[in-house]
Amino acid sequence: DYVLSGACDAGTLQTLGGIIGKSMAPAAPGDDFPEPDCSLLRNKRVMPLRTSRGCPHRCPYCAAALLEPRFAQTPPLTIAEYITRLHAQGAVDFALYDDALLVNAGRHFIPLFREICSRGVTARFHVPNGLQVRSIDDRIASLMRQAGFATLRLSLETIAPDDRRLIGVKAAEQEFARAVAALRKAGFSSDALGVYIL
Repeated sequence: DYVLSGACDAGTLQTLGGIIGKSMAPAAPGDDFPEPDCSLLRNKRVMPLRTSRGCPHRCPYCAAALLEPRFAQTPPLTIAEYITRLHAQGAVDFALYDDALLVNAGRHFIPLFREICSRGVTARFHVPNGLQVRSIDDRIASLMRQAGFATLRLSLETIAPDDRRLIGVKAAEQEFARAVAALRKAGFSSDALGVYIL
């Protein structure tokens, strides 16, 4: 029996490969993000997706830093290839389970979804984990709409002053209002938006 603790990275893959006698290489050199094996799924129209692991924020109520102590993002082209391949195999809906999807947006989110748009991938993207509203502006909102984002969840947490002092301010009310206005301007309906409040 083997117990492997920590993140599933290149070292874990090497150990697993040795156990089963099969090479298990990461998706790309230097990439610690093995693609999930979805071969046993009966319905491949809806697929889970993570473009990063961990979260650089250390919110006191969140376990992300305990589950994934290191924040790392998969190269955008690696994810674009993966999405394109799954889409060609019939995937229509992708659920993005990143804890910090919009961190480093200029180097990660924007190039990834510009690439998806340039490839003509017509899919729907859903974000069940809360998005940091501070990062949502007209440019991000417009790209989300163009790429086919359908369901968005926004992190507000609280506007109660005492609670904000305890848990930190992830989004000021004005930033939240600005993000919602940008999303509405881009064409998102109220039905597409949800808000997480503690």
